[in-house]
Amino acid sequence: MSAIITPFNKENFADEMKPKISGADLTLEYENIESSVCKVAEDCIEVLSEPLYEAICQDKGTTDKKLQAKALDYLQRSMLHFCLYEHLIFLMARIKDDGVTVVKSDTETTVYKYLQDGLENKFITLGWFWMNKLLQLMDKNVNEFPLWKDSEPRKDLAGTPITRDDFYRWVGVKDDYFVIVARWLIREAWTDCVTSRIKEPEKTDAIARAMCYEVMGRACSRLAFLQLPEPVRLDISNEMSKANKDKEESNVRKRVANSFTNQAAAYWAALEVQLKNDELKENPRSRPIYTPPRISENDPFVY
Repeated sequence: MSAIITPFNKENFADEMKPKISGADLTLEYENIESSVCKVAEDCIEVLSEPLYEAICQDKGTTDKKLQAKALDYLQRSMLHFCLYEHLIFLMARIKDDGVTVVKSDTETTVYKYLQDGLENKFITLGWFWMNKLLQLMDKNVNEFPLWKDSEPRKDLAGTPITRDDFYRWVGVKDDYFVIVARWLIREAWTDCVTSRIKEPEKTDAIARAMCYEVMGRACSRLAFLQLPEPVRLDISNEMSKANKDKEESNVRKRVANSFTNQAAAYWAALEVQLKNDELKENPRSRPIYTPPRISENDPFVY
């Protein structure tokens, strides 16, 4: 038995969780997926912080019973969908002493690949949907969730130079969770691309737009598939489905990443021009002066 705290009642897990997730068979018992539940718990701790995660699991996230019930419900729904995504391959296969098999009978058969891909994407999308609901609930009632108010993830969010609103405006990504899991990439890109150009930068539309594309490009290459926003996951999945089977996912992800980083490079180049023009306006003497060559009648020339 794992020592990791989870928000589930093991005794009647299937009956209680059936209404909270689509497609779960009532015969699905907690012990069947416990290893993936524990893995997902660690992922949620990264987003929420360990004290807050454990408090919600133990009905101590807030003294407001209605808010606590909502928070627990959202956390359970999020973890269930992530868990089935993580555990799907084990649910599809049967591992026995004489090898690995899949279920096939007169009434059941294996799922088509496109259905499996769609199922995996839905599990991830719904998992983050409910995690976003939890984050929004706590932000809206931040004084009722003191462990969230003082948590490191929330402090990091407040300190990131690029916000969720920026990502939504420029690249159509509106997930709170993405800014949390990508906050280290945001800081890295800000240092590499902004403070290296401007000593005391102030965020402008030009900088925010370039940063959003830069971060998305880095995220495509370096974040886990589970952590990517849905539009990016769909781009990668579509490229994989129409690509030859011998094409590796890393190559497809690199191509999708390049679509963002190439656009970011164009925006950074435009920013360089803008900065140079601003410098010339402030200091006209820095403008290069054209000096015509000195030509005399004694210079050699060729007809």
